[in-house]
Amino acid sequence: MKIYTDEPLPLVIPLEKLEKTYKHSKYVQEEFYSSSGIYISEHDELYRLLVVDKPIEIMETKCGTLFIDRSYFTKNTAFHLGVDYEKIIIYKYVFHLETICAVIECKKSGSKFTPHDMYFTMKNTDDSISEITIRNINEFLSGLK
Repeated sequence: MKIYTDEPLPLVIPLEKLEKTYKHSKYVQEEFYSSSGIYISEHDELYRLLVVDKPIEIMETKCGTLFIDRSYFTKNTAFHLGVDYEKIIIYKYVFHLETICAVIECKKSGSKFTPHDMYFTMKNTDDSISEITIRNINEFLSGLK
């Protein structure tokens, strides 16, 4: 489940400041887009992603509107990739808050990381969105300014 806010993605995100403020981890993900599907490479293995699409839920809070996407991917081992693919490398910064993780996905150009997506994920998938979760989201967003 991904949680998006109605706040536009800032053009500049202070990654260094966030790294000093929150426990975090970084990942590099290779994504391949082709006419035969979407693929990712993890630990020297190739997987084809299949999207299980769910309707977007809208939740109004005192801090703004949240868009809850319960869609998910399943992955199957793949053994080859068609020749018509486009490879995209995504740099993921995951910031660990009390009940959620804030994920900022970036693309790299030279030595500069440019954010292109930001969302939140629940640490425990069984949890519902609580006041603590909303407070965590609001505190994280205020740190982006």
